[in-house]
Amino acid sequence: MSKEEEEKYKEVTIGEQGIFNLIHEAKEAIITLTIYEKEIDFEIQKLTPTPNQRHGLPAEIPMPIPPTTYGNVNLPQLSSPIFNGDQNNGENFKGALTVS
Repeated sequence: MSKEEEEKYKEVTIGEQGIFNLIHEAKEAIITLTIYEKEIDFEIQKLTPTPNQRHGLPAEIPMPIPPTTYGNVNLPQLSSPIFNGDQNNGENFKGALTVS
């Protein structure tokens, strides 16, 4: 192989526009597009009605919520002491919180 042919071979095979680099970039593009294709297919499946939905049947039958039998309950109002921020009176405040 002559020097000139070697230079042309290097030019075609090596470098940013070399055939090996282009093949590598093409493979990466195919992988990326395949990933996007799978994501798009998944989203289309979510938007496409199932056979049950096409016939007007609900996909899931919701469980009925039983009515509550409890009425309103009035609880007694509780008074709570007011803490003024004084740490020396903290024990008095703490003692006022005990339930009688």
